Amino acid sequence: SYALFRAHDEHSVETVNAQEVLARVLVARKQLPAAESLLRDALERRRALHGADDVNTPWRLSELGAVLDADGRSKEALPLYAEAVALAERKIGADTLHHAVLLQNQARSQLLAGAFREADGNFQRALPPLVRAWG
Repeated sequence: SYALFRAHDEHSVETVNAQEVLARVLVARKQLPAAESLLRDALERRRALHGADDVNTPWRLSELGAVLDADGRSKEALPLYAEAVALAERKIGADTLHHAVLLQNQARSQLLAGAFREADGNFQRALPPLVRAWG
């Protein structure tokens, strides 16, 4: 049960990784509230272990945003995607494939939330690195 991870006080990277894997299983089983809770806890633990600017944090924020999108809560997901994109830009660079994928994730959520102009801008920003990578 995922309650074991929440009760486990150790902030080890193995615990965080296991929480994230279990959350993916819960998403696949459409248990979105449980997955969201587990991902939020894992994100908090990850930040405690590696700091707020860890290079993996943008992906975890995006993953949590995707859970909110799947639960019909895209407006709530938008700040997570914005934080993920900004952090990736600082840590990885704005002209990278990783940043472009995160921009696409943000744009998809913006479409779901009805923010069409912002989504279009982010899809446009994501194009150059994607074209360079895949032609």
